[in-house]
Amino acid sequence: MTEPEIYIQRYLAGELTEAERFEFETELAQNPELREAVRSANSKIEAETEQALENAESDSILTETESVEPPEGIETAQPLTQTETPRPAPKIHPTEETRLPKSNFNKYAMIFFGTILASSLIYNQFFRPKGNFERAFSMPESIFEDLEKRYATDPDTVVALPESCLEMVRTADQHYQKNELDEAQDLLLTMALDTSAGCRSDAYFYLALIQLKKESPDVAVQCLTKIEEYSRFGDDIQWYMALAFVQMAEKNADREENAIRAMERVIESSQPEDRKETARKILEKYK
Repeated sequence: MTEPEIYIQRYLAGELTEAERFEFETELAQNPELREAVRSANSKIEAETEQALENAESDSILTETESVEPPEGIETAQPLTQTETPRPAPKIHPTEETRLPKSNFNKYAMIFFGTILASSLIYNQFFRPKGNFERAFSMPESIFEDLEKRYATDPDTVVALPESCLEMVRTADQHYQKNELDEAQDLLLTMALDTSAGCRSDAYFYLALIQLKKESPDVAVQCLTKIEEYSRFGDDIQWYMALAFVQMAEKNADREENAIRAMERVIESSQPEDRKETARKILEKYK
């Protein structure tokens, strides 16, 4: 196994240090050959894992007479078998004597905590100072319209998106515009995991944006590094990956150095001038 292959294996196994992972993922965003090598290695691991799970499942099928062991720490009166069903506990209906006396405590407690929750929501929405990430991050109003623009302006696009992909993106976009991010995410993930689909890179890109919106920067970075068709997303991959490191730094001050280096790379790159200016302002906040 060559040194690059060992490095890829360590990356996929989560064995790289924070600094090593930052350098690797930055290179990954700019090197299509490296992304292909990572994708190939990851596919091999997934295939081996799936085969191992299938073997384990076939070896562990219970017969009808085998006992079903309860989770550790939970005792049962007698062993449960595959054909037995535990009886439900009898329902106890409280009598007048056993009912607790009515009290206004619950009502006042609900009012109190409801007031605190409402105050917190109002503060977060209107008065909480925005962080570096929140000031810099923005999402397209429509992922379907954004996708159409990318295909219209990409000189390397020869074949249009398959109709099946377009239909799934349309459906995902309907959820997305309603801020139903979980539903949109599920559809995009289905596209991303379908090896026969011709729109995996598109799905991974919009998955990354949703993960940033949901404050999951580590997952967003993983999605961005899986993009294979780089030309449609070139500068955006680097930008959103840099913002992911900024979001990580806002959660963990130990990651500020990574965020600083990511923004410095944005300034040195071919990014639009407005993004470079935003990167300079973010760097000033770290000083």
